[in-house]
Amino acid sequence: MFYGSGAIGGVVNVVDNRVPKSSETLAEWLLQYNDVSDEKQGSFSAQTGSENFAVHLDGFWRDLGDYRLPSDFDAHAHEEEHEEEHEEGEELEETPSHLANSASESSGFTLGSSYIFDQGYVGVSYGKMSRDYGIPGHTHHDEEEHNEEAIDEGTQAEMEQDRVQLLSEVNFDKHFIKQLSTKMAYTDYQDREIEDGEVGTTFNNESIEVKTDLYHQETYGWQGAWTLHYKKSDFEAIGEEAFSPPSTTESFAVAWLEEKHFDNLLLQVGARVERVNITEKGEGVDLSVFEHDDDHDHQDDHDAENISFGKQNFTPVSASTGLVWNYQTGYNLGVSLALSQRAPSAAELFSFGPHIGTNTFEVGALYDLSSENGEVHVDAFPQTPDIETSYSLDLTWRKFEGDFGFIISAFYNHVTDYYYQQDTGLFFEAAHEHEEDVHTDDEIDEEGLPILVYRQDDVDMYGVEVEFVYQIAAPLKARLFGDYINAQLSDGGYLPRTPPMRIGGVLQYQGDSYDGEFSVNHYFEQDNIGSLETKTASYTLLDINMNYYIDGIGNDLVVYIKGNNLTDEVAKVHSSFLKDVSPLPGRNFSIGIRGSF
Repeated sequence: MFYGSGAIGGVVNVVDNRVPKSSETLAEWLLQYNDVSDEKQGSFSAQTGSENFAVHLDGFWRDLGDYRLPSDFDAHAHEEEHEEEHEEGEELEETPSHLANSASESSGFTLGSSYIFDQGYVGVSYGKMSRDYGIPGHTHHDEEEHNEEAIDEGTQAEMEQDRVQLLSEVNFDKHFIKQLSTKMAYTDYQDREIEDGEVGTTFNNESIEVKTDLYHQETYGWQGAWTLHYKKSDFEAIGEEAFSPPSTTESFAVAWLEEKHFDNLLLQVGARVERVNITEKGEGVDLSVFEHDDDHDHQDDHDAENISFGKQNFTPVSASTGLVWNYQTGYNLGVSLALSQRAPSAAELFSFGPHIGTNTFEVGALYDLSSENGEVHVDAFPQTPDIETSYSLDLTWRKFEGDFGFIISAFYNHVTDYYYQQDTGLFFEAAHEHEEDVHTDDEIDEEGLPILVYRQDDVDMYGVEVEFVYQIAAPLKARLFGDYINAQLSDGGYLPRTPPMRIGGVLQYQGDSYDGEFSVNHYFEQDNIGSLETKTASYTLLDINMNYYIDGIGNDLVVYIKGNNLTDEVAKVHSSFLKDVSPLPGRNFSIGIRGSF
C-alpha cells in the first residue's frame, strides 16, 4: 500500500546509503573480470563524517564486449518452419560465436551529505550515470553486395541520467506522531538511439516524486502510519522510432497501514486511494503509416491522419488485510486478502510505433486495430479504458527454527481488465525511402516487426512457491526450492510470456577462511503459451561460487571465483521478446577481489 498501486505482483523496496544516516567511517571496493564478454568492472563506496555531518561518495565503471553464445545455439532454429520460403540452394548464415551488438560501457557516481542531529537527519545526494550499449537484433547487412559483413555496428544507444534526492527523518518522543519521514527526488533521463552514426530517436523523461510517511505512537496496541505520495513524469520521444507520443503522468495518493498483536496473532490492515491523470501532448499520432496507397510517388501529398486522446483520468482504490498466526514455537501460518487496482501506464494506452528494444511495433489499448483482405485499419477504440483490478488470496506456512525449516506459499489471483500485449499475426515493415507496408502472417517478411496490441482481458493466476532448508552439519547447509505459475485468459487461452516452472537446489559450505556454494536451477519447457506464441525448451543451469577470506588487511578482504552455466546450456528466457536471438550467455567464469575497511 505504501509503494503504489502498481505493486499488484509484489514490490522490491531498494534502500541504499547514498544519503548517509550516520557519520561512521566505512569503505568498500570491488574489482572483477568475466571471460564471457571480456567484462571488466570496478566499484567503490566510502562514508565518513564528524559528529553532526556525514559524507558519502560512490562510483562504478563497467566495460564489456559482445557476450559469447552457448556452443550449441542455433540462431536460425526458429526459422525452420519458414524454410520453404528460401530459394533452392540458399543457405542461412552461420550462427556467430558471440551475440552481436550486446556490448556496453557504463559508469557513474553519487555524492551525498547529511546533517545528523539527536532526533534524526536531513540530507541530499546527487548521482550521475551514463551507459553506451548495443541493442541486439538490429545489425544491418549490405543488400547490394552479397556478403555477410555488416556495413555498420547495428543500433547503439547512449543513456544519461541525473538524479537529485532529499531524504529526512525526524523522531518525536512525546507527540502522537512519533516519526516524520520525507523523500523528494528529481530525475532527468535521456536515451538516444543511434543508427549509422546518426541519432535516430531520442527519449526524454523528467520525473518528480515527493513522499511523506507519518508514523504514530502505539495506540491501544495499534501501530501504523499514513503516507502522502505525489509523482509526476514528463515523457517525450522524438524521432523515426518514437513508439509512444509525448505524455505527462501525474498521480497523488493517500495510504494508511495498521497492525496489532493479539497474543500469538498479528493482524494487518491497509488501504490506498489514488488519483492518476495521464495526458497525451502534442499533435497526436500519425496513422498514415497504415495507409494503403498504390502510388507511393504521391504518398507525401496525403494529409496526415492524426488521432489524439487528450487527458485520461483514473481513481484506483486498494485495500488489504492479513493474519499471521504463530500457532506453535517456530511455526506460523499467514493469510492475506487484497483488492488492488492499477491505472494503466501511458505506454499501455498511447503506444503507436516501432519499439526497437523489443523489436516489435506496439499499438496501445486506446486504438482499434483490425485487418481485412491483408489491409490494416486503425481508429480510436470505441470504449474508455478500464482500471485493472486484482482480487488475491495468499496462504503461507513457515517453519523457522531448528536445523530444518521451510516456507510454502500458494496464491490465487483473479484480475479483471488485465493489460497485456497480444500478438496480432501482422508484420510492419519500414521500407527504404520511408515507404511502409504491412504483411499478414501468410506473407512474413523477415525484416518486418511483429505488431503487438495492448488489450484488456480477465485473467486467473494461481501458483505455488516452496523452499526447504536443512543444516546438514555445522559448516554444511542444503536448500531446495521451486515455483510455478499458471495464468489463463477468460477465453481459456494462456497469458503470453508467462515464466515456466522452476526447481532448484543449493549446497553451501562455510569454513573458517573459505566458503562455497554449488547451485542447480532447472527451468521446465513452457508449452502453456498464448496465441501466436512459440514454446520454449527446458534448460538447466549449473553455477558455482567460491570465496577465500584473507585476514589482516582491512575488515574484510575476499578473493572469489564464480562459474555460471557450467554446462554451456542454451537457455532461452520465455518472457523475453528476443528469446530466439539472444539467449543467456554461454559458460562463463568471473574472478574478483573485494574488500572493506
